[in-house]
Amino acid sequence: MRTRRHIAVALIVMLACVSYFLVREHQTGAFGFPLDDAWIHAQMARTLSLGHGFSHTPGEPASCSTAPLWTLISAAGHALTGNPITYAKACGIILFGVTVWLVYAIARVIT
Repeated sequence: MRTRRHIAVALIVMLACVSYFLVREHQTGAFGFPLDDAWIHAQMARTLSLGHGFSHTPGEPASCSTAPLWTLISAAGHALTGNPITYAKACGIILFGVTVWLVYAIARVIT
């Protein structure tokens, strides 16, 4: 029974996140990221997935990724879908849902 509640809470949170993103994208009239850090990761993911390594410009290595694991995950998404924006947002929603579920589970154990 607890597992069903956890799944329900995670799904509700993910639905709320998806709704929020869709409303924000509709309000701004553009599909993208609000901050430049996300664009930097998307650019690095694109060049990495195309085989040019960690760089902004192919052939010019850069060490400016503050989250190399996220860049690798985004590169996999770019390689699979060709669209790093959609993949990054979907991963963010899923990982946020997992985080909420874990916090809920930990709170249940503690209390």
